[in-house]
Amino acid sequence: MDNISLETQVRYTVEHKILPEMFFSEKAKEFFLFLMASEGKLILDLFNFFGRDQDYKCPYSAEDFKLDLHIIRKPDKESEEPGKAILEIIMPEPEQMPLCSRIYICHDMKLENIEYFTLEKSVGDSDALCAWTPAGIHENFGTAPKTKEDVFREVVNKYIGENYSYET
Repeated sequence: MDNISLETQVRYTVEHKILPEMFFSEKAKEFFLFLMASEGKLILDLFNFFGRDQDYKCPYSAEDFKLDLHIIRKPDKESEEPGKAILEIIMPEPEQMPLCSRIYICHDMKLENIEYFTLEKSVGDSDALCAWTPAGIHENFGTAPKTKEDVFREVVNKYIGENYSYET
């Protein structure tokens, strides 16, 4: 990352290293609850923390980060299954690849069985749907659908399959 701007380095570190590590850690539940309570401020704090030793001035505010929690359930209302959830983190629009416009934290209702998906800026005006594994492996699923709704549907399908409905 030698010729990459400090702003890009910090943002990449938060999106692709720090957040996945936190969500795959033993403290994932606590981190999740703190993130939800902070309404985006925690993400801003991470940007500032990881740029603190350099001459970094974060270009974002807490309001630039939006958090939407989606509850995923089987369409069968009589199902005993408690369902699953996806925390969608809407990031400021990325200016270069592979920065994220969206991050999807998929989990069960106990905040376990977590999967971490990203919608990353790619070549031209396309985006790539990707994921990070608990082992720190980056998976690229290729070009993402064009609409945010179709991207979300693809994340649901990759996480739990097609026979689910969701609400926001």
